[in-house]
Amino acid sequence: MKRIFTIVFISIFIIPSLFASANNNTSSKAKEDEQFGRFSEKEEVVYVTLNEKGDQTGMYIVNRFVIDRPGIIIDYGPYTQLENLTDLQKMEQNGDEITFSASEDLFYYKGTVDHLPLPWDFDFTYQLNGENGSPKELLGKDGSFKMEITIRKNDNAMEGFFENYMLQISIAFHSGKFKNLKADEGIIANVGENKQVRFTVMPGNEKQLTITADVEKFQMGQIEITALPSSIAIDKPDSSHMKQEFTSLSNATFDLYNGIASFHQSLGQFLDGFTNLTEGSSQYQSGMERLDEGSQQLVDGGDSILSALETLNSTSFPSNEQKYENIQLLHQAIVNIEEGLTSTMDELANVKEGYDQAYQSLDTALRSLPDTQISDADIQKLYASNADPSIIHQLIENYHASVSVKEAYFTSQPSFQMLSDSLDNLIAFLQGMQFQLQQIADELNHLVQSMPTKDKTKQLQEALQSLTDTFKSFQIGVKGYVANIHNLTKEYENIHLGMRQFAKGKNNVLEGSQKLQKGAMALHHATKDLPNEVDEEIQKLFLEYDKSDYKPVSFASKKNTSVSSVQFVIKTEE
Repeated sequence: MKRIFTIVFISIFIIPSLFASANNNTSSKAKEDEQFGRFSEKEEVVYVTLNEKGDQTGMYIVNRFVIDRPGIIIDYGPYTQLENLTDLQKMEQNGDEITFSASEDLFYYKGTVDHLPLPWDFDFTYQLNGENGSPKELLGKDGSFKMEITIRKNDNAMEGFFENYMLQISIAFHSGKFKNLKADEGIIANVGENKQVRFTVMPGNEKQLTITADVEKFQMGQIEITALPSSIAIDKPDSSHMKQEFTSLSNATFDLYNGIASFHQSLGQFLDGFTNLTEGSSQYQSGMERLDEGSQQLVDGGDSILSALETLNSTSFPSNEQKYENIQLLHQAIVNIEEGLTSTMDELANVKEGYDQAYQSLDTALRSLPDTQISDADIQKLYASNADPSIIHQLIENYHASVSVKEAYFTSQPSFQMLSDSLDNLIAFLQGMQFQLQQIADELNHLVQSMPTKDKTKQLQEALQSLTDTFKSFQIGVKGYVANIHNLTKEYENIHLGMRQFAKGKNNVLEGSQKLQKGAMALHHATKDLPNEVDEEIQKLFLEYDKSDYKPVSFASKKNTSVSSVQFVIKTEE
């Protein structure tokens, strides 16, 4: 009982004191929280100086805070010196932790950094008349000036800035000292008495920039570089019209391939027909040459017959038997000539049949060639594609060559038809000659069958004279025919020579057509995926340069939060 009383007594005094202690701790924590401020945004501007070579020589960061609640603010950075830019309050630093009290809506402070690697490595070189030197060494000199600015990624720096920040570089050159100023990939603008060269380097790019000029009394200003996040939102362009154009080009190259394939097939048929024509032409020429040689024998034989007839008319034979024998000899000679004409006509008919067949094959093959025309606009589209220009050039050359072959044939087509017509005329003429010889042979045969008696010698002489006159007319026609045969044979020699020359190059023509077909297929394969490739490239560029989703991070320390902006201002020493 006594023990229970003691416990109750102690509880009465201890428990209230415990409640009092807990209340005191809660009140102390609330007071401590009330001492800390709060900010909604933090911005950093990093100021950097470089020497004339591009090496970093100094850095400080100006920090800006948007204060939502006054009080103690904690920030982080590897600073060696602090400077309050807002008021006269002292700032505290413990390692990389910075503490200050902020009472205004905006608070600024500056922190000096001994060395914090920049995301970019810069290298500046200067040349005057081909010799390297620093701006101080070149000061006041004249000559041909060249400057190179090399920008590379610094792998020792914090990640994210090189990939998302855009560089803008500007250098001022006095207009009176620098003439013929040129800057590849740069823009030159007039700014007062200076010309300002400006370059833009997109995020994630390493570059080498070049400036050239003619300089008098060299003097150069500072190189100024700003780095800002490329946070501009880029709307994806409408590429449907461009894709449609490339689709049309792809379809056109496929149509071109089909046309060339059809042309190649027709060209093969044409060359086969031309081969037959050449062979027929050789037979025709051989036949014409034999005909030309035999024609002279026909003239000589006719002259012999005419001479014999004239002799019969002017000579008094002792007996009718002798005249009978001579007339029989004349009759046999004329029959021989008639048989020779029959053989000649048969040979000409065979020559003409072979020639006409070969000519018809050639004509059919050439008329089956497609009349597809490739315009200059189509050719320019081909050159504008990603296809190999040498292949396109070969395609166009072979196309023009094939067009020339077809044009040459139709230009000389009347000559081919003329040869066929000439053969018809020759055969018709020989048929006429054969008919006249048959009449002469019939008259001689009639004389032999009805040899007159001595008292009818006068009638025989008159019949012989009539026969002689008829044969003279016939012989005149024969000589005209022979002359035409000789001229036609000579003219055809040139035509056949041209055929043979073309026949020698036909394999090259067919091989060129085959290359044309293969090249057209290669061109189609090179262009058929262009619409999708263009769309993919646009998407790639869009993703590469659209940094609108980039969230800034602190350059001073990864511990910092609520960072809304980080910018870099970089200059060379004055």
